[in-house]
Amino acid sequence: RVATLSDKLQFPARVKAAEEVNMAFKVSGSLKQVFVQEGKYVRQGELLAQIDPRDYELQLQAAEAEWQGIKAEAERVMALYADSVATASDYDKARYGLQQITAKRDNAKNQLADTKIYAPFDGYVKQRLFDPPTVVGAGMPIVTLHSSSMPEVEISIPSSVYHRRGDIASFEAKFDFVEEAVPLRLISISSNVNSNQLYTLRLALPSSMKEKPSVGMLAMVDVV
Repeated sequence: RVATLSDKLQFPARVKAAEEVNMAFKVSGSLKQVFVQEGKYVRQGELLAQIDPRDYELQLQAAEAEWQGIKAEAERVMALYADSVATASDYDKARYGLQQITAKRDNAKNQLADTKIYAPFDGYVKQRLFDPPTVVGAGMPIVTLHSSSMPEVEISIPSSVYHRRGDIASFEAKFDFVEEAVPLRLISISSNVNSNQLYTLRLALPSSMKEKPSVGMLAMVDVV
């Protein structure tokens, strides 16, 4: 039908976290401890989980010992080169060898540090996926977090509305715990359809909203 200024469509909505991340280790190993439970509030930088660091500690110790030996030899050759005793080829070989072992040592340090994962922002633990002593691989999600900042509202619209998106004038959400409709601001519209052949819209709640809705809460959104 012909669109008019009074057109109002209503869609079911769900409150989503502004940020949601799956936290995983960059290295593999036996899960030693998970320090958080589902629903727990965490601060940015808080330790979430750790895998057994013993193998990585030994790896770093070996790399440190090797680095010390090669560094001493490289410094000796460089000193000889400065006195015109060693050749340029010896000097380059010593310098490159020192660079290689330094990179190996730094990589061992990084891998040891990667046996711990920390919260990237203030938020809540949505899901705890594994318990010790599970052996986990690099990149396997261990804990899912969602941010504690003002959540967003998400709706899905059919193609008939998507193609009229330029005509949308306003959005309002209706929650059970608020008497008046809450105005929303459009954040983004996906350009691709989801598995249900619908387009996803992300909508921002007003920062002045006194009591913010909980993640997962349902609502109805009027699209004018």
